[in-house]
Amino acid sequence: MECILDFEPDKVGEIMQNAFAVAEPGGASSEYIYLSNNKPLHVKEDSVSLIPPMAIDRYSLGILLDSGVLPSPKTPYKNLFVLNAGDSLNISSSDDSLFFGESFPFLRSLSAGNTCYLNDFESHLIAAAQKTILSGAPALLFLSGGKDSAALACALSQVKEAKDLHCITYQSETQDESHIAKKIARRLGLSHETVDIKRYRVDHQRMESYFASQLLPSLDLCSTIYLHCGLDRFASSTLVDGMGNDLFIGHIPSEKEYRFSEFQKWVPYPVKRTFGRLRRLHQGFVIGSKTRSEMVGMWTFLSGSGLVDDLAPYHLRRDYWESVDRNYAEHDYFDLRASLRGRYIDQEKFIRKIKNAAAAYGLKLALPWTASELANYCHNLKDEELFDRGRLMNKIFLRKYLTQKLGIDYFAEKKYTFSYNYKKFVIENSDFVRDLVYSAKLFDQKLIRNYYIGLVKKNNYGAIYQLFLLLGWHQFSRFVMR
Repeated sequence: MECILDFEPDKVGEIMQNAFAVAEPGGASSEYIYLSNNKPLHVKEDSVSLIPPMAIDRYSLGILLDSGVLPSPKTPYKNLFVLNAGDSLNISSSDDSLFFGESFPFLRSLSAGNTCYLNDFESHLIAAAQKTILSGAPALLFLSGGKDSAALACALSQVKEAKDLHCITYQSETQDESHIAKKIARRLGLSHETVDIKRYRVDHQRMESYFASQLLPSLDLCSTIYLHCGLDRFASSTLVDGMGNDLFIGHIPSEKEYRFSEFQKWVPYPVKRTFGRLRRLHQGFVIGSKTRSEMVGMWTFLSGSGLVDDLAPYHLRRDYWESVDRNYAEHDYFDLRASLRGRYIDQEKFIRKIKNAAAAYGLKLALPWTASELANYCHNLKDEELFDRGRLMNKIFLRKYLTQKLGIDYFAEKKYTFSYNYKKFVIENSDFVRDLVYSAKLFDQKLIRNYYIGLVKKNNYGAIYQLFLLLGWHQFSRFVMR
């Protein structure tokens, strides 16, 4: 079905006002506005392949490289915009001017404050999961021991169409939760396998193909994990993922982040800029220069580098984030974190890497937690059903549900951080990474070569990996005009 629509100027506000992340049940969340000869075209997630090559916007790339994400509606292209939760677009009927706005729909003050009944919640969850596999295609679930994917496993196990569901768990070298995932799959009677990466070397043609299908890059440090999972076996399957619920269930910070962010609220912007002038000396000065809004995680290993400054001057980046921060000055930090981290880092970093993997292997992507009925039910629960502010514990009702369904105490289960050995990836693919850097057209050749040599000498594998992700997209993506 054709999903690119012409806008009628007098109806655009009405159409786009509701274009937020959960607007399409089971969908992949984002919506795009592509300008063709100044004429706006509305592009759904399943039609991005129709977008032609586009010119890049160096300033936006600078924000991306510095912050790790690019807040909507910006993209790295001059004529493409992305809309996530609460974003809206209006077009002037007189001169076709574009006006973007945001009204985050999941502020806690907007919740009805209902009591959670686990049977009702489960019904919404099952309905959301069922919609993702109605096509009859085999379903593939990335199952960790975490609450979100575990809940989806429970739901999918009760859907009769899920007989072809297969679960995959990545066995981390550090905080390994594969033993929990195995236990969950066994109790639910689901097909399951564990991926234990022994070799990080990836065929060069496979990597070029991986980048070729990327509309937008992700700088997530686990981006290439999907290249090791044998996804070629599952062509035409539906890839089901547990991301997408933090923005309406409550984005809970660590105690360290919470305290530091509240401290940053009172540090004047000129003082932060003073820290920023020292950003080349130590990463700590980079963090000290960030606004309260950026404390949700808006930085990379490349923040403060000369490469970022080459794309977007430092003072312009500070102007941008200080403007964002003023708009959120009166927000409770939990709301601020849900809005900024939920919409930008979750959507344009974590979920974006999943979208890129699905595109590379020809998989349909399903994010059941983005179903509108499920999102609205969860958001309208009272605070104490969702989180405990005192203990900074999240997803209270979900812990109760899983403890009851699986017999695993999710109040006692420790928090695992998903990790991937990007250092080994860089080392075992060093020839491809080096050649990519040395052939890069995005930066001045002398600048990037000297910077890369310095990174190698310092064993700064995080910066090398994120630079690789950016340059791979820029050099091979079919959407980039060269």
